[in-house]
Amino acid sequence: MVEVTLPIATGTNGYKKFTIADSGFDCGPCDIFTFYVDINQMKKNQIPIEANVRNPALNTKATRAMAKTLTDVKERKRMWAYNGGLIVICEKAVHTSSGTIKLTIPPEYGLLNGGHTQMAICKALEKEAGPGSFVRVEALKGTFTNTEIARIARARNTSKGVGLTSLLNKEGVFSE
Repeated sequence: MVEVTLPIATGTNGYKKFTIADSGFDCGPCDIFTFYVDINQMKKNQIPIEANVRNPALNTKATRAMAKTLTDVKERKRMWAYNGGLIVICEKAVHTSSGTIKLTIPPEYGLLNGGHTQMAICKALEKEAGPGSFVRVEALKGTFTNTEIARIARARNTSKGVGLTSLLNKEGVFSE
């Protein structure tokens, strides 16, 4: 069992807690906490990655893009917008009076999606990531079977990027 305490980023509007009464999972109701963390807090508050379906690698297109964002003075404050964040499966999540969220993470739980993000953040912190870089954390609190965790992981992992044609269309390149 691991406990990870993540400070809610100063300059954000705290956290949101949602309860899904009929979660569809065996555990029944599921609480979801959503909040932002200053990435400078991530080096000492690593989230276990046992729930992740693949091992993160530094030499991926996505990891390199995150590292570039985090080390670019103009871009690093946009990390929260450019990145999907960290999705964590935990047994307990508690908002403390000191402005933190304390996650209790048993074996087989932890970072469900965002292993590459956490790795890129830690790598950037070896150099300089600078102040004001936030990452979104979504913590799903409940008791899940390994099969349920695998199904959530399959649905939540976004390993394929948006196609170039879709991006160009959004930018208006194809409109008259």
